[in-house]
Amino acid sequence: MQGRVLVEIGVGEPGNVARTTVVCESPKLLADPAVSSLSQWKLRPHTYRGVPVKVRLRQPITFKLGDDPAPWQ
Repeated sequence: MQGRVLVEIGVGEPGNVARTTVVCESPKLLADPAVSSLSQWKLRPHTYRGVPVKVRLRQPITFKLGDDPAPWQ
């Protein structure tokens, strides 16, 4: 199965993903794996004038099948 999921993520001051919201998905079956993956991300905290702040980002996740071997092999 292939498709694209757009997820809005809320990133807390320490850089953890605090909230996820699926903005659009095609097909719907891919939404849960995309959110599960993003929930494990650890990001560098965003700062404003040197102070860590919360931010909201939109992250596309693309699921694509291919004949190529995994990039790490």
